[in-house]
Amino acid sequence: MCDFVPSNWFKNPNDSSILITAFRTLLVEKNQLIKLHIHDYNNARILILYGQLKHLDSKQFSSDIDQNGILNVIGSPKITLSKESAWLLVVQPFRVDGIDQNEYKVKSKAGILSSIYSAINGRNMAFHLVFENVLSFAKGEISGVSDSFVNPLSFPKPDVSKNKLDFIYKVCKAIEKSEQHKRHRIEISLHWFHEAQNSNGLDEFIKLWIALESLGMPDSSNIKLLNQNISNAYQLPIGDVQDVFGIGKIFGLRCRIVHDGEDLSIHSTLSDYIRCLYVDVLFEQLGFPSEERSKKALDNPEFDLDALVHIKS
Repeated sequence: MCDFVPSNWFKNPNDSSILITAFRTLLVEKNQLIKLHIHDYNNARILILYGQLKHLDSKQFSSDIDQNGILNVIGSPKITLSKESAWLLVVQPFRVDGIDQNEYKVKSKAGILSSIYSAINGRNMAFHLVFENVLSFAKGEISGVSDSFVNPLSFPKPDVSKNKLDFIYKVCKAIEKSEQHKRHRIEISLHWFHEAQNSNGLDEFIKLWIALESLGMPDSSNIKLLNQNISNAYQLPIGDVQDVFGIGKIFGLRCRIVHDGEDLSIHSTLSDYIRCLYVDVLFEQLGFPSEERSKKALDNPEFDLDALVHIKS
């Protein structure tokens, strides 16, 4: 176990665990990796080796959401032995002396570290993720880590009335009939909106901002254009828009994360608000009446934009 865990990670191993993230390395022969390579970092250890790995294969089970939004799990994961291959393993503390670590941050760090190796040494260095297993030291148990589950019951029911579906059809046709440059820009923004639908946390926030920026800030990095879109949609002076809708605050958060490297948590409420802004801007650009989605979000007495963008009062 010393190859996997530095001695200074835990004071109480019996109440601790590690996350092992395994990437398969391709086009490397066995005789090229006779020796195990160990690289230690802050709360992470990289192991580069050749061989077979015993792991919990999560592909043996699947999950499904029924029509009522209830999650059902089918099958069960099984311990299996991998094919002989070269591997890049990222090992990190997952539970430390009885305290669970932030799962999102731990998993993100595994991706960050593997990306450094791939960026410098080519994609085949960490070609694809094979498994994420948690090893508990108390009983030597192995468990799997799955993607987070988004509860559909936290979202409103879709409106499938003829009027609503006919309206969506009109919006799609309006995009289709737009001038070519504008249509391409809207389609690119919708691509990033779609990518955000399959993400969460920081990834979701950044992708939603890219979607909003692609839609409302053509050929510019000036958020004044976004504010002008909201001003047009709500028929409000642009000064009021800047004060009320807080687009500058969201842009500031994005800059602090992307340019200053701040490690800030993202609440789903903020991502939902950006979705509201996106629809307001989309309707304005296509000439449809505003549904005032952003204002409805702001009118919620529990909505606190300053807190969501980590601005201390």
